[in-house]
Amino acid sequence: MTVDAASVSYSEQADALPVAGGLLISSDDDIDLVSASIELETPDAKDSLEFGTAPWGGTSSAPYNSNNRMMTITGDENYKAYEAWLQDVRFKNMDDRPTTGTRVVKFTAGGLLSSTS
Repeated sequence: MTVDAASVSYSEQADALPVAGGLLISSDDDIDLVSASIELETPDAKDSLEFGTAPWGGTSSAPYNSNNRMMTITGDENYKAYEAWLQDVRFKNMDDRPTTGTRVVKFTAGGLLSSTS
């Protein structure tokens, strides 16, 4: 998986911004995945991650869980579908004065399966 390391600048209480619109999952084979997780490793108190509906109707955990700083989606689907979902993850902070420190977001895709098609 390749993630564009470019910084994303966020203005207080602005609309959610894509975290890694340039994320790519590359493979020499046409593989399926069974899960993906996104973790905000260095969150501020009112930071959150948002995402759209999985393009294949996969099952997602509840929206961003501030207790474990993570959200997960599962479903046996081609890696390109997971790539599209991960590219849609967005960052938001609802604080009137959010801290300006760097946030680190960790992406994990797992359960690589060989495609039989």
